[in-house]
Amino acid sequence: MSEYIYVEKTENGLSKTPVKTDFSERCDVVIVGCGTASYVTAIELAQHGVSLLVIERTNRLGGVFTNYIYGYYYGAKGGLYGKIDAECRKLCKSNQKENTRPDVRCAYAESEILKSGKIEYSAVLCGVYLDKASNSLAGVKYLSEGVTKTVGCKYAVDGTAEAYLCELCGAKLHSGRQDGVCQPYTNASITAGETRLEILNRDSGYINQNEVFSMSEEFVRSYVQSCNDTQYNRAGDMICMPGVVPVREGRKIYSERDITLTDVLSGAQDPDALFSAQTNIDDHCKDIAFESRVKNDWQTAMSMWGTLVRVDVGLESLVPKGFTNVIVSGRHLGTDHELSAHVRMIRDMQKLGEAVGAVLLDVLPDNRSILLADRKNVISLLKVTGCYNVGDLAYFEPTPVNKHKDELFYPTDKAELKSALSSEHPGFGMLYAVRNKLNELLYGWYNAKESESLTYNCAAALALLGDSFGVPTLLDYASRHDATFPETSHKYNVSRGLAAVYLLGRLGTAEAADMLCGYLENPETLMNDKLEFGEFFSSMDDYLFQYRSFCTRALVEISNANVNLKPKILEVFEKTVLNDSFSDFVTLKATSTRRFDMSERFGNYIRNNLK
Repeated sequence: MSEYIYVEKTENGLSKTPVKTDFSERCDVVIVGCGTASYVTAIELAQHGVSLLVIERTNRLGGVFTNYIYGYYYGAKGGLYGKIDAECRKLCKSNQKENTRPDVRCAYAESEILKSGKIEYSAVLCGVYLDKASNSLAGVKYLSEGVTKTVGCKYAVDGTAEAYLCELCGAKLHSGRQDGVCQPYTNASITAGETRLEILNRDSGYINQNEVFSMSEEFVRSYVQSCNDTQYNRAGDMICMPGVVPVREGRKIYSERDITLTDVLSGAQDPDALFSAQTNIDDHCKDIAFESRVKNDWQTAMSMWGTLVRVDVGLESLVPKGFTNVIVSGRHLGTDHELSAHVRMIRDMQKLGEAVGAVLLDVLPDNRSILLADRKNVISLLKVTGCYNVGDLAYFEPTPVNKHKDELFYPTDKAELKSALSSEHPGFGMLYAVRNKLNELLYGWYNAKESESLTYNCAAALALLGDSFGVPTLLDYASRHDATFPETSHKYNVSRGLAAVYLLGRLGTAEAADMLCGYLENPETLMNDKLEFGEFFSSMDDYLFQYRSFCTRALVEISNANVNLKPKILEVFEKTVLNDSFSDFVTLKATSTRRFDMSERFGNYIRNNLK
């Protein structure tokens, strides 16, 4: 018998015990969790004759892709998944261009995996065996049909989406933004359409999927409400709920190279990337004011929510830091919170799964560390299917549904920059000016006062560079709570008035303090603003929440930059957003019938950020 360290999770955390054991079976690769990414990994490995074991806690393969999301939302095209789609269409004799019946996809995946592998359904991971000398993973213990089994392996794939395998191995994880809040989850239901089953989904609140009882309580409440909600269950045609948790963001690994939004926007991407993901940074929260500075620069100041962004994903971002034979295949790869809203789309997850399979095919013959995979060899495998697409996509481009798509592009010279900043869709121009630090050029255009748009947009771009030159204009727009919405994004643009409030806070502008305190103390001054309500501002309550939250953020930053103002600002906070009687409710996107209490978010932001 060999000696290992057995690790399992208990109520008190991870328990580590020295053990001697012989594994009941062995294979080349163990895949724990066969989701949207890892089912492609499993198919690829099986088609190359790799011996593998798939441990899946549900009774079907494919994760969200075969449970409640049956189509594609952006993501980069090309890869093995295209062949899988084609084979599935043949099986169900469908002419659909994008997708097929989920049960057919499950059946196809199963038949392919069983060519050289084994699948354990309704199976639960119990613990892992670590090599005492190298700390590498040697095998796992799992429960299947009431029987505990062990399997030894050369490599392991964490396809759980919540990094459960990585957690047991001792990898460090993180989740959510500074206050721990993740993206809202989706309440999804399967309904009876006129000719086929259909999926309805909407944002339904916030949960921690690792707290079992609170998650269950929230699900029951949300589903009961949906059944009684005529907006959602219009004809009483709801059939059932999905078999997996419809979660947008959960735990993520700290990888050998985490991908951050800051790096993406500055151009510091992985030069050895295996594939590129592409979609918008699809943030579904409405308390954007409490997100990070870089997120607010992108979404609030530049109104770039709907911009398609290319994110290059390399091998190091798939490997938990400090491990050599464990790799992730799912949305829990190494990114920051900001990009969790991006690198998760169905197409991109399937490309990720294929990349993981190609890496393992390269290292398996001589049992190398995953990090020692031959990049050229891996890329050559990915080129065969079209999965490798690095360099084929623009870093930033508008969505196809944007009515200004023909006018929106990343500038290449000063003339194009001026044209962008003079328009009603200036986001790409702001990004260009900020990345190239064009302060002097912006000074001239700002002083020329050629147009209202050029003047404001130059002031905003300068503020993003940390330059107060355009503060008079920002003060003017904030004081008028200007309701002009830019049109860089096809939706979810942020008004100039709100963006000005954010930028004044970013600059620590002392002159703005009285005005912003006034908005908190007297919100009725905003009640007469003329607005067109939509998904972002669906009611006056939503509108007031945006001003309260952005004023709170701005005042925290102004206080930190001007210590003499802290007593007055703190006094206003205590009378308003920190008052025991304070409450503030907001809807979520596309969920106008349910309001969510955001009161605690104000106090949390102040406590976490006020110096």
